[in-house]
Amino acid sequence: MSVKLGGAEYDPTSKATTKGAATGKLKYLVFSYTRQGSKWIPLGKPKWESQDLGKLAGEQMTGHQKIGDHNKAIVEKYKEQQQKKKALADALQKKFGSSQ
Repeated sequence: MSVKLGGAEYDPTSKATTKGAATGKLKYLVFSYTRQGSKWIPLGKPKWESQDLGKLAGEQMTGHQKIGDHNKAIVEKYKEQQQKKKALADALQKKFGSSQ
């Protein structure tokens, strides 16, 4: 049995996104195991594999990362606004007390 852990490769020198620009390549770390009785035994050391999906795939991956960065910024801004509202409500509650 083999287990692959992988992800897209990015060029961190590019400022296209928070991760950089996708190269269009995927990198995998492959772990191989065999079953002996009730135990899984590793077959040697993990090995690196790569897959080149091409320039268009890199552009699409970079575009998806840009959308992710944008969505993350929206969520962070919302959370910041909620914290400010809570702080204001707490300050008003402390200053004027309960209206009950």
